[in-house]
Amino acid sequence: MGNPLKSTKFWLFVGGAAAGLFARSKTARRACVNGIAAGMQMKDQMAAGLQNMKEEAQDIYEDAKRKAAGEEAAL
Repeated sequence: MGNPLKSTKFWLFVGGAAAGLFARSKTARRACVNGIAAGMQMKDQMAAGLQNMKEEAQDIYEDAKRKAAGEEAAL
């Protein structure tokens, strides 16, 4: 049997064990919570921006409709 320090499977096992320990840490939990909070905040901001664009498009549509009705009445 060869040197275990040269084995890929050994290092994958060690990396997996370290990742498992890190995943249970308070630091990882804080990082996940902060990431999710930032994502939710970005979603809310994007939804507000989309709503503003919808309202502006509706206003432009209504203005164009009034203008077309005014031109039609002038004919």
